[in-house]
Amino acid sequence: MDKFKKYLEKNFMDFTPVSDYVVEIGGKTFELYQPAYDGALFDDGFNFVGIPADPNRKGSGEETVETACDFYAFSFGGVYYMLAKGKENDVKLTRLKYVGSAKQEIPTPVFLGVHGQYEMMSGTGTYADWCKKAKFLGVHTLGICEKNSLAGALKFQAECQKNGIKSVIGMECVVYDQPRDYRFTVKVYARNEKGWRDLLTINKFINCDNPKYIGLDDFNAITRNNDDLVLFLDPKTTDYDKLKDLKVDAAVYQLDPCEYVENSRDEWYLKNLKKFFLDRNLLAVPSVDAWYLDEEYSCIRPRLQSIGGITAYDSDNQYFKANDELFLEIAAMFPDTDEGFMDVYSRFTEGLEFLENIAEAITFVIDVKKRHLPHYKMTEQEAKTYETNEDLFWALIADGLDRHPDLIEDWGEDVIMERIDREVGVIKLGEAIDYFLITWDIINWCHRNGIMTGISRGSAGGCLVSYLLGITKLDPMRYNLLFERFLNAGRVKVSLPDIDCDYPGEDRPRVKKYMEERYGWKQVCSVGTYSALQLRAAIKDMARVYGLDFQETNEMMKLFDVKDRKPEDLFKIACAHSRVKNFVIEHSDLINEVMLIMPAPKAQSIHACAMMVFPEEHDMFHWVPIRKNGDEYVTEWEGGEMDAAGFLKEDVLGVKQFDKFQDMVRLIKEHENVDLDIFSVPLDDPEVYRYFKNGWNEDNFHFGSSGLTGYCRQMKPDNIEDLIAAISLYRPGAMENNFHNEYVLRKEGQRKVEYFTGTDKILNNTYGVFAYQEQIMQLCRELGGLSLVEADDVRKAMVKKKYEALQQYKERFIPYYRDNYGVTQEYSEKVWDAIDKASTYLFNRSHAAAYAITGYISQWIKVHYPIEYWSVAFKYAQEADYSRYIAEINKTGVCTVRPVDINISETDVIINFEEKALYWSITGVKQVAEKAATQILKERTENGQYWSLDDFITRHKWKGSAVNSRIIRNLILAGAFDRLEGVEAPAQRIDLLVSFLGSTKSAVKEDDAVLTGADYHANDAWWWGLLQKKLSGLAFFDYQALYDRFEDEFPNMYEFQGMEACLDTEYLPNNGYVVVAGFIAELEVKKTKKGDTMCRLVLESNYEFLEVIIFQQEYEQLEPLLSCGRANLILMNGSLSYDKRKEVNVLRANYETNIVTLTL
Repeated sequence: MDKFKKYLEKNFMDFTPVSDYVVEIGGKTFELYQPAYDGALFDDGFNFVGIPADPNRKGSGEETVETACDFYAFSFGGVYYMLAKGKENDVKLTRLKYVGSAKQEIPTPVFLGVHGQYEMMSGTGTYADWCKKAKFLGVHTLGICEKNSLAGALKFQAECQKNGIKSVIGMECVVYDQPRDYRFTVKVYARNEKGWRDLLTINKFINCDNPKYIGLDDFNAITRNNDDLVLFLDPKTTDYDKLKDLKVDAAVYQLDPCEYVENSRDEWYLKNLKKFFLDRNLLAVPSVDAWYLDEEYSCIRPRLQSIGGITAYDSDNQYFKANDELFLEIAAMFPDTDEGFMDVYSRFTEGLEFLENIAEAITFVIDVKKRHLPHYKMTEQEAKTYETNEDLFWALIADGLDRHPDLIEDWGEDVIMERIDREVGVIKLGEAIDYFLITWDIINWCHRNGIMTGISRGSAGGCLVSYLLGITKLDPMRYNLLFERFLNAGRVKVSLPDIDCDYPGEDRPRVKKYMEERYGWKQVCSVGTYSALQLRAAIKDMARVYGLDFQETNEMMKLFDVKDRKPEDLFKIACAHSRVKNFVIEHSDLINEVMLIMPAPKAQSIHACAMMVFPEEHDMFHWVPIRKNGDEYVTEWEGGEMDAAGFLKEDVLGVKQFDKFQDMVRLIKEHENVDLDIFSVPLDDPEVYRYFKNGWNEDNFHFGSSGLTGYCRQMKPDNIEDLIAAISLYRPGAMENNFHNEYVLRKEGQRKVEYFTGTDKILNNTYGVFAYQEQIMQLCRELGGLSLVEADDVRKAMVKKKYEALQQYKERFIPYYRDNYGVTQEYSEKVWDAIDKASTYLFNRSHAAAYAITGYISQWIKVHYPIEYWSVAFKYAQEADYSRYIAEINKTGVCTVRPVDINISETDVIINFEEKALYWSITGVKQVAEKAATQILKERTENGQYWSLDDFITRHKWKGSAVNSRIIRNLILAGAFDRLEGVEAPAQRIDLLVSFLGSTKSAVKEDDAVLTGADYHANDAWWWGLLQKKLSGLAFFDYQALYDRFEDEFPNMYEFQGMEACLDTEYLPNNGYVVVAGFIAELEVKKTKKGDTMCRLVLESNYEFLEVIIFQQEYEQLEPLLSCGRANLILMNGSLSYDKRKEVNVLRANYETNIVTLTL
């Protein structure tokens, strides 16, 4: 308890002892707890199980004794934490810091030295933590001055405003006197709006024009006689003896009692500071630079700098100091006499008063209440035709109605015009007409220049105006999509509409260039992002800094999931895994530091799609902080901040699928002479749905994942509504609630379709199952009498669990539903609760519809133009994709898969359109590396096709040739010369090989495996197939014939099954008792957590894969039969079962399992 009190005193916490083990801080009581008798504070589930430190309250030690106070206080790893009573089973590791008000003699009203996390890999602490300590110390004005960066300015201001603290925005600027080759820094703060523009000008020099500095002349030109900026000289970086020559227009300097670890550096600084202090023409302000919140965190900065590769002078006391601490440190620098004390106290209080005056005079706040939207610039022709942008906007809507006459034919003029008027009213209310026109202009330019654009993305598909302008291709009337989900009067003034547009990735630079040409290169840039230091990376980085064994740390990290990001996740894992627990105990300092640096931004990057278009009042450099990344200009603020600050963000997303679509359309025109409009294909083609039902979804947009492919097999979609539902329901939340299976059961008639009273019209296309966010909104309107604007508020509040905001709507919904639909109060409440529960996992129907149609189009092309489809698929494929693609091609029979051909094959798999055949890649053959392949293809291109094997040998027989005898041998045996030499069966390749060896007088070993095996296996197709497979990676096997040959090796109750039957998760053939055959693609022997040995195989059967598990007892018997290793053929029997976690069938060996191995 004494140690605890000393901790509180050291951290300036004003506490009152209530009893021997209880203190009161800030009106809340804290009871000290300690580990239980087994030494643990947490159980295996990371629940708090500590016991009172008070020996009279410890109980039996068998169970936790609950505190009667507001909080538990406990020490863990040398750090004190607080845990609210009632949260024992929901532990959040909150440090016991900054509670109540600080106990101090000298108030600390102003602090301007924050160096937070956006001074990347140098500053530390979240802005929330800086504000928390500021409130604790009574700071009413908090200033940021991160070095060469304004990246955190808006986040910092927002956090200050949230905490009722005045923010001051500044930057520590590196100034370079080039003639003298001298660098120093100056703190520059924006006093007002003009000062902010000047600060942005300095930022442009530092982050766009120069490598992290501004030239002295440029700096002086901006800051001289400038009352809009506040400048602080820094004696830590500025040599007093050079000050006169620098001619910086600043008379204020920081009185910072910083102490450096390196003696020579510390001595220089003290002498330099003394020179400043003796100059009565300069005014000292007690303002320190703080790179960490507290003295105990001093170790963090050098750790981060080590990770980031940054060097700086080490200091252990550059932290956020209360004025009590600051004064004592400054006083210690002066003579210990009454006169010396009074002098320093006088200068200190004078400086504090001046600092407060400066802070009071600073009025600048980054304006996030105004919209800063660019105006659409009409073309010369448009300006002649239309008086205003709104006139053009209405004309485009009218053109859209002419292009889509079916809208009025199907829905009637009154309905369509009412919707248009409603949407335009909201768009005008949000002053967003120009936003729509700019987006239309970009899309329109793309279409005029042969660039394909996507159907839609996100909720924009619910906007009829977007559809009429051609921005989206999704008819919101046909698909019953809601405009209010996209934009409504309730939030149009709060946030801008968000229209995401998809473009081919290769054309995105062209789109960006057009935007720059159309709106000016100084008005258009990309949006910056930051990758954060996540849990696993943080532990690895810190382990490296600590010099720990990398392999050991890396192995331990395999126990972490990518979703494990918070400190609590680390301790949950530690509680469950002894290896992690021991690591945490042994390296508690490292773990404490990891918890302090997370989630610090680690690296700058560029947003994948977001582009900014700035108004013409200023160029982009004077609207927001900009940095240069290579040749691109990028905002230092992230996309969400740019939205919050009222700027227009255009999402220009490069999507590979549209590169593929463009390539497919081009090939279809080239080979079939068809001008295909992929967005006009019929959406009711039975053959397309047959492909979905069979799970033939390889390389299909969105549906190509294994999980969604399996769900399509289960659902058996019949129409586009099924595909929309599949995308919406095959998601974690819906699946956890079993709604994806419920949909299938109701669709197939295995489960009765039931509706809550009054919901049938809204839920009929999903068989009464909640699937879409729009359904929630419609139900709130129809059952609860709410407007769609209010319904959207309900949707958002339910998702975010804002029950206070929901209460007013609940109180209206329940009686309205009860009275208008004749249900009971209890039933009405039940329906409200069902809607509330469903809202947390429902999906945006607009987005799902756009993705479903895009996926359907992809499948339609595969069905009707398979050669063009697969040609493009292989062009973009990774080598790991080949096997899955080939498996599907074999099932559909759309083309023939052939081995390497020396006159056709390329470095990638290609498709020959004339033959409708796929040829394996030449680099797939063993030892044919890039250099040899390039030589073979270059020779073929420049001097024509090869006429014979001898011709090939002659053309590559020269000194330094990359094509050696081993490569030629492998090409022969892989089938590369079959067509050229008239080889009709793989066994005939041996004659070619013998001929080659004889003509080149190559040495042949007596025990050459191929030559000896060729005679013995002359009639064994599997042997030649295995040889080809080993040499090139491509071969097909008749596994039924192999089983027929070895059928007697297996028990009678086991039936041979092909891989397709074994992989069917809906039906286990022969109750799972099967014999399978395949090529061993993977073989792994490892230890289980219990220390047992197990073996995992992956069998590949004509490019379909099945996992095989062999546990210790069976493995001990079967190990000799597996000694052949991977890359051979086996037949084996076992028990097939469904693995719920992996959602696939798995074969498990049992006591009856036998294995037949076939090798070369």
